[in-house]
Amino acid sequence: MTIEEIVADDTLFAETFCRVVDMSSSSNMGVLVPFRVDAMPMQRHFVDNVLHGGRTRAIELKARRVGGTTLFTVLGMVKAMRTPNFNVGLLAQNEPEALRFGRMWKQLYTDMVEKVILPDGNIFVAKPPVGIFSDHMVEFPTLGSSLNVGTAGSTKLWRGANFGMIIGTEVSKWDVGRPVGTAEETWAMAEGALSPGGLGVLESTAYGGGGFFYNTYIGGKSGEN
Repeated sequence: MTIEEIVADDTLFAETFCRVVDMSSSSNMGVLVPFRVDAMPMQRHFVDNVLHGGRTRAIELKARRVGGTTLFTVLGMVKAMRTPNFNVGLLAQNEPEALRFGRMWKQLYTDMVEKVILPDGNIFVAKPPVGIFSDHMVEFPTLGSSLNVGTAGSTKLWRGANFGMIIGTEVSKWDVGRPVGTAEETWAMAEGALSPGGLGVLESTAYGGGGFFYNTYIGGKSGEN
């Protein structure tokens, strides 16, 4: 496979240059391994049916440790690193979780393969330089792109901004400890910030038989949304 083929495909680029921690090893600290879409069936299903299928909205009712969040954060980072003016946002249920995802993006970037030597002797640099590199934002100033984390319930979050991809995680818990309707309001705000054709992903473990995530998931399963 040529470097041109790898660079032309976000998934191949991620598998070539991104590395993740495998916690299934005997080491308590885990082992750094190349990212692989086929590591989990859910990941392959998403890539084949959503990304390659040209869909712009996806919802996942997930079990623990099926690879969904890892896939979304990796692909979001790769897209922002390779596409000019492409901002990615991730909304979590609370501030500690938001910061955890911000640190995940920082670690993914740090652990990437920085460059490779091509057969002709030239060097291909995979990692663009960063500007802001905080738990809330990772910025790629030469591209005008960024990775951003926020918390559900912040009605002013990203107002007036433009995003190519927004990930909502543990959406079933967005209303917990907040007024009823917070989840709907948060996602309406997020969708308003998505550029035309932008990708919106909602994911969550189950949390009861009602609420915004439950109703949206049932609507998706029945073809109503």
